[in-house]
Amino acid sequence: MPKRIIHKTGAQQFTPPTILASLIHYAEQQHWDYLTWFKDSGLDIGQIQQTNGVVRFTQM
Repeated sequence: MPKRIIHKTGAQQFTPPTILASLIHYAEQQHWDYLTWFKDSGLDIGQIQQTNGVVRFTQM
């Protein structure tokens, strides 16, 4: 279940890093061009693959 953080600007939902890391692994196996998307998104793929990165739904 996505984490919910409440602060003065409202609620934000985050994608669990293990789910994103699993999707990246699957994309690698399928030989999909996912690296271009990550470069354009500004997300740190290395941190996500190590399940250290937190990604908001609005970033995806």
